[in-house]
Amino acid sequence: MDNCFVFPKSMVNPKIGIKLNYCSVSQQKPEDTHKHEFIEISYVLSGCGVEIINGQEFPLEQGSLSVLKLHDTHSYSSKNHSKMVLMNLLILPEIAEKNEHLKRLADGDTLQGCNPFKIPPNFISEFESVLFTMMKEYNNKNDFYDQILPHYLDIMLLYIERYVAQKPDKSFNEILYHLESRIYNNWDCSLKALAQNYNYNPNYFSSLFKKLTGMKYSEYLDRKRVDIAKNKILYTQDSIDDVCHSSGFKEKKHFYKVFKKYVGTTPGQYRHQQINRSSMTAERALDFSFFNPDYDNVITEKDVKDHSKKK
Repeated sequence: MDNCFVFPKSMVNPKIGIKLNYCSVSQQKPEDTHKHEFIEISYVLSGCGVEIINGQEFPLEQGSLSVLKLHDTHSYSSKNHSKMVLMNLLILPEIAEKNEHLKRLADGDTLQGCNPFKIPPNFISEFESVLFTMMKEYNNKNDFYDQILPHYLDIMLLYIERYVAQKPDKSFNEILYHLESRIYNNWDCSLKALAQNYNYNPNYFSSLFKKLTGMKYSEYLDRKRVDIAKNKILYTQDSIDDVCHSSGFKEKKHFYKVFKKYVGTTPGQYRHQQINRSSMTAERALDFSFFNPDYDNVITEKDVKDHSKKK
């Protein structure tokens, strides 16, 4: 990180100690890694993307809020060919020395390890209204704006503390339902992404997951992905390699290992055995449309009947 550049304190007016600006990040022009001599609070207004903080990658979407301490390194990039729009608050460290709430946030005490933090969906409009009011004051620079802005900063910080203190309004069953949707759609299923989505500390969420399901998070993912792979092996004409990747496995070696662990055979042997046993029926074949209704290679009822005639 020796080559990353530094944004100096001089970017922030020392009289006010706060600077607000919008930032657009496109997939074509990802940000360079950088750090700053001030505290930065960054909030995603629209789009989705990724932020790398001190070498760790975190998913971002509307409602994601991250806090960058002095000399933290970070960079952004967008996803899905979209533009990600953020609002940034740049705050001189001297302000944190006088503001207890800001100091707690900058020290990491407020977010309790959840950085970036996800503003609960039902509070996003409330939180954004405070941010837009702050931006209006900053841009218009009407009388007493320099005295008003610190008060709005306090309000924003108190809102963050309130949101962090909120108990998750989703039951664990609803979280599992959300996870299964991610698995079947082959989206990001990392424990960190799911935990942050529901404002859990990842380590705490990992322990809670094992306590409530009786298995480690990684084992749960493997079992679900093997179930998906079994259906694709039986009811599509995909190659085993394609099944591996479309079921969410990144490495073929890992796919073969866990498949044999939970099924007892390799994927190729499983396909061969099941076809020979004629266990596939038209009704079961059509069930695969649940996983991918638009998939071109799903075996049809006619295919199954033709196969039965050949037998």
